[in-house]
Amino acid sequence: MPNRDEDVWGGHESPQRRGTLARAAGIAVRALEAEAERWFLWLPVLFAAGIVTYFALSTEPAPRVAVALLLAALGLLLTVRRIPVGLALGGACLAFALGFATAQLHTEAVRAPVLASELRHVSVAGFVEKFETRRDKRNRLTLRVIAVGDLGPDKRPYRVRISTASKKTAPRTGDAVTLRATLRPPPEPVEPGGFDFARRAWFDRLGATGYATGRIEPLAAPPQPPWDISLWAAIDSLRGSVNDRVRAALPGETGGIAIALITGERGGIPQQMTEAMRDSGLAHVLAISGLHMVIIADTVFWLARALLALVPGLALRFPIKKWAAAIALLAGAFYLALSGAAVPTVRA
Repeated sequence: MPNRDEDVWGGHESPQRRGTLARAAGIAVRALEAEAERWFLWLPVLFAAGIVTYFALSTEPAPRVAVALLLAALGLLLTVRRIPVGLALGGACLAFALGFATAQLHTEAVRAPVLASELRHVSVAGFVEKFETRRDKRNRLTLRVIAVGDLGPDKRPYRVRISTASKKTAPRTGDAVTLRATLRPPPEPVEPGGFDFARRAWFDRLGATGYATGRIEPLAAPPQPPWDISLWAAIDSLRGSVNDRVRAALPGETGGIAIALITGERGGIPQQMTEAMRDSGLAHVLAISGLHMVIIADTVFWLARALLALVPGLALRFPIKKWAAAIALLAGAFYLALSGAAVPTVRA
């Protein structure tokens, strides 16, 4: 007759233990069935869990890991879909696997060369993607690289960010320029668990940062700029015109804050004011996000619907509310582009 230890750890499970497990499984199944209408709401949670799991790994997994997870989850879903709550369990595993695979796919999609070591006083040529004018600091120039010294295409960074002390030269988006600069690889965290700029730079396809050691000059006989840079050049030209109008009407700090709220350009705000707003908990107001998008969309929606309602022939025969919503969406998309399409704005 088996003793207590054999009953727990041995090869035979007691009827009492099997009954307990069956009752627990029944309770779990009934609880899941009761939440059937809310199963769909867990899909984004599980999808996000897969993404978090990918980024929590200490080493980069091989691409076959994501493929194996997807195939295993899909196979499980097909196998248990006819079992009670099998569809929920299989769908949960598939959502998790999709999140993991999406994170890895995005990581590979933005893969670009990263500078391996420091380069001093090297020639850099590229198209201007962004030029940030900052009142209390050095200006910052972001280039889509054409050439970096004698580096080959397999070692040349896709994008570089260079700080420059020049306050007179202000290249426009889309300009092809060249300059001398000292470049370094994106910095790693300064402490365990600290902000990982290198990881953020990877997803921005930013392969090097540094500072200018020479003047910014136009590039002779530049190639045709990529289509996306040409598009942003037109948008930035409009943003520049708006900023100039605001500065003319509101000089000083007031104009800097107004520009930050309209076009998202915060370089004109003095560092002292930025720190004061951060200390008072108001710094988030300067980041164009949900609050600003709601104000724009709601205002345009109200105005469009009110103007359409003034025409009885339209108001009585057509869905002017839907028309106003469509106009508000277009206005929101325009404001998204005008503000620079930062992450908080895109999310909103």
